[in-house]
Amino acid sequence: MTPISSVSLEIEKKIDNLAEQMKRYCRLLTKKEIEERLRKETLFVGPILDVKKQMSPSSIDVRLDCYFLETKHTGKGIVDVDTPMDPYDSTKLVTVDLFEGCYTLQPGEFVNCQTFEYIALPPDLFGLIDGRSSLGRLGVVVHSTASSIDPGWEGHLTLELHNDGKMPVKLLPLMRVARILLFEIPRVDTGYSELEASQRKYYRQTKPTPSKIYEDKDLKLISRIREEIGRKERDLLARLMGN
Repeated sequence: MTPISSVSLEIEKKIDNLAEQMKRYCRLLTKKEIEERLRKETLFVGPILDVKKQMSPSSIDVRLDCYFLETKHTGKGIVDVDTPMDPYDSTKLVTVDLFEGCYTLQPGEFVNCQTFEYIALPPDLFGLIDGRSSLGRLGVVVHSTASSIDPGWEGHLTLELHNDGKMPVKLLPLMRVARILLFEIPRVDTGYSELEASQRKYYRQTKPTPSKIYEDKDLKLISRIREEIGRKERDLLARLMGN
């Protein structure tokens, strides 16, 4: 074997090893694998009303529930992210009839809603939620930022709907609005359910939940540091003025 052939063979081996490692560390589940996990109850997504329509080659379609959490203007002029707020001051929960009702999303409006299905991921699965292209073509964005589902998470998934189009869009409960992609990963040591309360604020939610960002520990620390700096600056200014 020539030196060049030897080097080429070694490179091929390294590429093959890297490909195997990538498969082991993060791999998209197929329809067959998703169905197998659902059957063995190592994954829960339900109720699935129509398996044939909701199961795709590598994802599960999820439906819209009947709860819509609207944002209200509080009259305070600003949302202060580090200050605890009464959710009833800034939000209004609207419930429409599951079979006969509808919700109209006006142009430029934003509303929190949720999936009809309850989802529970095991510690070795990571999920992504992806909005339907058919809704996107109408200007409806299904998620603003929260597209990931952590291993160990459980509850109804929040959907952050926004109408970027020019026309109002009528949304019907139980319509398919998004799909979930599931990735097999090495089993995590600490799942979402085992995190501190401040880190799993929306665990096992059954209705759309207002933001609890003010519970973030790092945000509280930043606020305390800002207050301490402000106090020291005021003390220094007072001494300078006194002199």
